[in-house]
Amino acid sequence: KIEGVLTPMKMIMRNHRDQTETVMEYISITYDVTFDKYFFTERNLKK
Repeated sequence: KIEGVLTPMKMIMRNHRDQTETVMEYISITYDVTFDKYFFTERNLKK
């Protein structure tokens, strides 16, 4: 648990047809982050 939240630290997605895999591993996670009210504008989301 991180800050009381069950959190997967490593995820493995396997493509059995192509015999490939993608691994995502978190180094650090912070919850309850405050963003500026203009952070999620349509323009910023298109970047």
